Amino acid sequence: MRRAANRSTGFRLLRSAAVALLALTAACSTLKLGYNNADTLLAFALDSYFDLDDEQEQLARERARTLLAWHRSTQLRGYVELIEAVGRRIDERIGADDVLGYYAEMNRRLLAIGERAAPDLAALALTLTPAQIAHFADKLAQDNAKARRELVRNAARDPLQGRVKRNLERVQDWFGAVTAEQERLIRASVARHGDGHRWWLDERERRQRELIALLARIQTERPP
Repeated sequence: MRRAANRSTGFRLLRSAAVALLALTAACSTLKLGYNNADTLLAFALDSYFDLDDEQEQLARERARTLLAWHRSTQLRGYVELIEAVGRRIDERIGADDVLGYYAEMNRRLLAIGERAAPDLAALALTLTPAQIAHFADKLAQDNAKARRELVRNAARDPLQGRVKRNLERVQDWFGAVTAEQERLIRASVARHGDGHRWWLDERERRQRELIALLARIQTERPP
């Protein structure tokens, strides 16, 4: 199978875990505890989605432990440098190009985790059975159904207010309580933009279908 496909597989499988790893580098003690146990959490998540047997679970734990050690020794300094650079710019006027640049840099660092994990995830993918792939598909379907139900509930209420609430919660997760003026700015920004949540659900499900098909292909073709 082409190397590009393997890289894509690794990145997609690890995407959620990669986002968590980036977030967990913060100094908060709760997040620090999570980061220090990220290898266990990642192995647990893989087991939950694939119902791993003992040998697969051992493989997942060993590879996750190695990934976390690599991440800790090679990536955290780069996060600190990025945070410090952003902190210095906060005292000045930050434009849209600055924000896009920081976002691109964050994505580059996330992609590095996917690249690093791709061989390990490929090794695990080669051990999966059709039943485990079906279990994975079923778990994703359950997650998607829950997200769709939440979308319908929000649409039945005030759609704008629901979107404002979601965005406020995200901001408060990162920065704590916001001022009335900041809430006004968030509300105005949300009102100017369409609701991308439904589009993102469609996109997520499309990527999941591609991933399931790729896992089935790996199981059938048994590439080296």
